[in-house]
Amino acid sequence: MVMMITENIIAELQAYINAHLKEKNNKAVRLKLPFRYGTVPESDRWKNELSGYITKRKDRNSFAVLLSRMREERGLTPAQLYTAALIDRRVYSKMMSSVMYHPSRGTVLSFAFALRVSRDELDELMASAGYCISNTSVEDLVIQFCIEKQIYNLFEVNELLVHMKQKPLGSF
Repeated sequence: MVMMITENIIAELQAYINAHLKEKNNKAVRLKLPFRYGTVPESDRWKNELSGYITKRKDRNSFAVLLSRMREERGLTPAQLYTAALIDRRVYSKMMSSVMYHPSRGTVLSFAFALRVSRDELDELMASAGYCISNTSVEDLVIQFCIEKQIYNLFEVNELLVHMKQKPLGSF
């Protein structure tokens, strides 16, 4: 379903942002370390313990695995997914074939809209790539608004992002 972005939608978006935007605390936090960077005392003592900690707690559902599962659940081909997300085929291929590939936040969001995710699925997809959605960001509030209103067409999402002076999603 293609929806036209109307003045009414823009007014709803502005009201949504005004109601949900939380002010950031702009105070910079400085960490005072008891040692110089790169010279951690007794660092060898912690290497094995840290390695075991990470191995034990690291989520096995990488972004690529979760993206593939969501794509299959929706019956989409890879080409349908990356085209709808406005992502280049080569980027998609590299992402799916390289364990070390870490997608940008915008790429994750583009795939979320292409998959027509729910809010819970958006949070899961973002977390799998190491990101989150916050009420302290106008961009994130536009994203949440679009998900809640089921505005999934990236051209319409981008129109709303640009209207709110935010960077559009996808590769142009």
